Amino acid sequence: MNKNTRNLLRLMSILVFGLGLACAQDWVRIPALSGNEDWLMVIGYGLLLFISR
Repeated sequence: MNKNTRNLLRLMSILVFGLGLACAQDWVRIPALSGNEDWLMVIGYGLLLFISR
């Protein structure tokens, strides 16, 4: 995986984690994601750990 792809995936995983955190803290209300905030945070953090190794 080249450097640009790795940085793009890292940015996407941070955005997914941030979206999950924002929904969990009720900063953002997205009805389609209601109840799935924890999964978004787990997926985002897991991707970040996988990419940064």
